[in-house]
Amino acid sequence: MKFNSRIFEHLMIEKGVDQRRVAAGSGISEPTITRMKRGEVFTSEKLAAIARFLDCSPLDLLDVTEYAPPRMVAPASGPRQGALFY
Repeated sequence: MKFNSRIFEHLMIEKGVDQRRVAAGSGISEPTITRMKRGEVFTSEKLAAIARFLDCSPLDLLDVTEYAPPRMVAPASGPRQGALFY
């Protein structure tokens, strides 16, 4: 999966921070964030640290457009209640 640079930039603007502040606040180096934005490999831990700092879900920072939509749909009220598979 790829890091969604477009959403990342939007979230930084929304929070009023730049990449240097994200790096300092998340504990992820600025060069690592730059590599993530370029499409290089990253760990879920790095993704989670950035998401925590930006107050979003790690899923918000992933570009999943090249994948098929999920095959499971579940209601928002509770884990696995009424999950549908198709």
